[in-house]
Amino acid sequence: MKIRSRLSWSVVAALFALQSAAAAEYYVHPNGNDAHPGTIAQPFATVMRAQEAVSPGDTVWLRGGEYVFSGTTMEIGILLNKSGEEGKRINYWAYQNETPILDFFQLATPVRIKGISVTADWLHLRGLEVRGVQQILTNTNESWGIRVEGGNHNIFELLNLHHNEGPGLFIAEGGHNLVLNCDSHHNYDPDRGGENADGFGGHASMDGNVFRGCRAWFNSDDGYDLIHARGVHVIEHSWAWSNGFIPDTNERAGNGGGFKMGGWLLNPARFPGHIAVHVITHSLAFNNRAEGFNANYHPGMLRFYNNTKFNNPS
Repeated sequence: MKIRSRLSWSVVAALFALQSAAAAEYYVHPNGNDAHPGTIAQPFATVMRAQEAVSPGDTVWLRGGEYVFSGTTMEIGILLNKSGEEGKRINYWAYQNETPILDFFQLATPVRIKGISVTADWLHLRGLEVRGVQQILTNTNESWGIRVEGGNHNIFELLNLHHNEGPGLFIAEGGHNLVLNCDSHHNYDPDRGGENADGFGGHASMDGNVFRGCRAWFNSDDGYDLIHARGVHVIEHSWAWSNGFIPDTNERAGNGGGFKMGGWLLNPARFPGHIAVHVITHSLAFNNRAEGFNANYHPGMLRFYNNTKFNNPS
């Protein structure tokens, strides 16, 4: 009997330890209050307040509705700079079947605006809509819907990025990020004639960034652009169509490539070894104003496998 008693208490102790180590959940709602505790009944109002509360492994649930960003002082709408850990991501997820809309149409700071800036590692963003990031300056290039600026091992899933005056999602630096089943469309930077509003951009010097199952259409420049990428990028099972036009028209705008590879200003003497070999596989390009798939001055090898293109000029 004593042995059974000891075993029983050890099980209770283990269950208690497991429960105390369980990940926390926080909630954000457009009508919330950052003075609240972040529960479903008393949610926070902002993602930034939720970020202060989370630890690795925790989840922030964003309730549906419009989160409106406005004013002339913020350069970044949301800065995600707190990292998770391997096996313990910090999640920023849409709640159930609701759609959180991050609306930046009224944010008019005279800088290159970033809707969401990601410098942290081991995050997972899922089910968010990002729209309306403005390009206020007329003497420089685009703003960005989501800009990854050194973040690694992040997942961007089921995002809807549209009507931004620059790329929907742009990986400036960082490695081993997965962009999964995301849509980026109707992005157009009129002050630059549409030349910088891509659906997706991968420009990092690190390897391991993957675009999988994504769709890019009616972006004024290119669907996918790796023009400055120094690290290996992979695009697979993705679509690009009707890029290179002012959205919803037949009027010419930017470059108009479906999938544009890297290679700009790279020294061919450094190949192989120092020039990335990008891979595109099982992807589709159609109705783009210029090329379906573009090597774009790449001085080394590129790998194109099992892709399809039609109704592009080249």
